[in-house]
This record gives sequence, C-alpha cells and structure tokens, in this order.
Amino acid sequence: MDIFFYLYLFAIAINDWQTMYFSKWWALPSLVILGLFFPVDLVSSCMGTFLFGGMSILLYHIHHDWIGVADVAYLSYFGFLLGYERMTIALLIGISIGLVYAYIRKAKTIPFLTCLSLGCLVAWWHGYELFYTMLARIWIR
Repeated sequence: MDIFFYLYLFAIAINDWQTMYFSKWWALPSLVILGLFFPVDLVSSCMGTFLFGGMSILLYHIHHDWIGVADVAYLSYFGFLLGYERMTIALLIGISIGLVYAYIRKAKTIPFLTCLSLGCLVAWWHGYELFYTMLARIWIR
C-alpha cells in the first residue's frame, strides 16, 4: 500500500523539478492519498497542519517571493498527513536539500516541493525515530 505514497511523492518531485509550477489538479490525487493513509493520531496531525501551515502562510504574507502557494498548501497537507513529529524531520531534510541545491547550482529559486518530497520519504520511514532522537539530544544538553 505504501507504493502509492512513494509514487505520489515521486510524481510531485518530478513535476516540480521540471516545471516549478504546480497545478490545482494535484488536489485530487492528494485527497486519494489522504483517504488511503488517513492519520491515526489526529492531535499530531492537526498540530502539524496548524504549525507548518500557519508558519508557511505567515512566511508567504511576509515574503511572497520566497514561497509559493503550492508550497504553503503542501506544507499544510504533509503536516496533516505526517503529523508534527515526522513533518519536522521532513522540513529539516527538505530545507537542507534545497540549500545544497541552491549552493551547487548557484540558483536563486529551488524546486522546494521536490526537496520536501524527499524529506517526506525519509520521514515516512524514520521520522519518529529521528525526531525523538533529535529531541533527546537537545534535552540532554
């Protein structure tokens, strides 16, 4: 069943990589994936939606040239799908990949949904472990 999620992330990554444009038609497969993988922990999912969606909306209103509407929508969407723990890891990985991409290519814009998709893939597999390991290391210091 996870293969649908992997194919979905791959399709998002390829589409954003090639076009840097995201159509509203992507909402339909997003809803199908949400129906297949509806989160079990609704508290974590709602916190992920409000935390990452709210942050991205605020960033969009402050610097709308830094982030697109599709980025805002998918940060909220993945925040709900993954929950705040795994989404934190996905965002950290996505931002890291994006910064490396911008540095290597000397690019002013990055295909952020591509980077975020890669982060979501890692977070889907190991997000909880990485989040709580990171939290423990911060707490111990």
